[in-house]
Amino acid sequence: MTITESDAAATTTAPSVTTAVQPQGLYELITTGDHTTLGRLYVLASAVFILGAGVFGVLSGAEKLDTTSIDLFGGVTSAWQTFAAYRIGLLLCGVLPLFIGLATAVVPLQVGSPAIAFPRAAAAAFWVWLLGVGLLIGGFAADGGLGEAPGLTAGTHQDGVALTLLAIGVLVVALLLAAVCVATTVLTLRAPGLTLRRVPVFSWSMLVASSVWFLTLPVLLGRILLAYVDYTHAQTLYGAENALYNQIRWSFGQPMVYAYAIPALGIVSEIIPVAARARQRSYDVVLGAIALFGLLSVGSFASAPNVQDKFVFLAVGYAIALPVLALFGAWADTLRQGKPASSGPLGALGLALLGALVLFGGVLAGVMYVFVPFDLRNTSAVDGQMAMVLLASATVGFAGVVYWSSKLTGRAVPEGLARLAVLPLVGGAFLAGLGDFAAGFYDQPAGLVTSAVKDGAEIMNAIGLVGYGLFALGALVAVGAVVRTFLPSGSYAPANPWQGHTLEWASSSPPPVGNFRGPLPVVRSERPLLDAAENGGAV
Repeated sequence: MTITESDAAATTTAPSVTTAVQPQGLYELITTGDHTTLGRLYVLASAVFILGAGVFGVLSGAEKLDTTSIDLFGGVTSAWQTFAAYRIGLLLCGVLPLFIGLATAVVPLQVGSPAIAFPRAAAAAFWVWLLGVGLLIGGFAADGGLGEAPGLTAGTHQDGVALTLLAIGVLVVALLLAAVCVATTVLTLRAPGLTLRRVPVFSWSMLVASSVWFLTLPVLLGRILLAYVDYTHAQTLYGAENALYNQIRWSFGQPMVYAYAIPALGIVSEIIPVAARARQRSYDVVLGAIALFGLLSVGSFASAPNVQDKFVFLAVGYAIALPVLALFGAWADTLRQGKPASSGPLGALGLALLGALVLFGGVLAGVMYVFVPFDLRNTSAVDGQMAMVLLASATVGFAGVVYWSSKLTGRAVPEGLARLAVLPLVGGAFLAGLGDFAAGFYDQPAGLVTSAVKDGAEIMNAIGLVGYGLFALGALVAVGAVVRTFLPSGSYAPANPWQGHTLEWASSSPPPVGNFRGPLPVVRSERPLLDAAENGGAV
């Protein structure tokens, strides 16, 4: 007998449970495999760590105000540890887990799955990640970090440095395990009719990002493992304290830094059509542009020596701007045909769209890095580009939290707080990156400033410090907004407060066990709820 689409829809059901998942007590919280609960934990913890990274950014920026000596922290070692804590904390404790947390909570809803793939593995990934954060804090507290700055005499912080290297490895393993769960959900647990060409853009971006991370983060893990073994046993390869950072610096530079921003493109692509109350234009172009951006951000090859002189590095530096321009064209076309309403997610739209503009600024900085007739290698221009990309990604991540807050906790982030965070987060990300990038044209070295540079660098560093301060202030507002949605006050939000277009908005806020209370019809487009609203057709 031939099974029709209608028959298939009738045989596909979701668990009929009408109460939201509410873990009771510490034991239930620790042992839960519920994707919504895990997503909440990721988002709350990573938001706090982004705030902490912003504070370390302020401290590191304050040190650069004097470009002739290092005295704010009492020595080079403390200043270098602050710089390393800012970078590692922002990436592995903030930006990546924020995206992982949003994906853990939202992707199963978007693809119509009753749960995340491998729920126990997803839970283990979170707790291992949290353990890695604790080890990282312990490593820095033990006067470790990444040891002495490159080029300086190695110190005597062996136990703390070894603990920091171990923590970085644990963090990478945990985030890769979480990415496996998210990618598998997108590939294998989609609703009937939901082909990959119809998958919501955020889920698609997480699939692309996870694929890129699978190809690149194991290289970082291998470098960390070799450095750990060599440092703790021989220090004959590259394990000396003053050489450790050089083994992982490629993971914070071009093109690898773009790999961490892939989910941000998906978040922006989700928010703009809903805020504009219009169908996303050129949907296939959007999916293709994100895939191309991901392909060009595979940056593990940059760990090889002298790669910045190679053709592939230069070509990627130019080509990465093409998919971003294609995305901005599709977004602009969607906004042009739409009619945003005052009741829409305007706070989330401001964070997403302006954050994307700062991210594009980071891409343009990368183009300048390979184009301008100056040698910007080993200058603070590298730090500036990283700051723009990662801080802009964090800003867009907060936009995603605002947009999906009703699915995370059942309560929406107050629109006033969301709008209040826009200018400090966006302006801070831009100024922080601009200050460091422009200082590179005054020959300011990357990392610490241990020798005198041109006078203009101090002005640029002051601009960067203002940027880091603004970003930390915006992060404080964002953390307060997130925490407020966790408080048991006020009523739950409607199922679809923004008139969203994709399947997550067909579930109640917060989602019940099994996500959906009834069978899911066959999905016939990438915007099933918009179709239903426009013509009363099936999802």
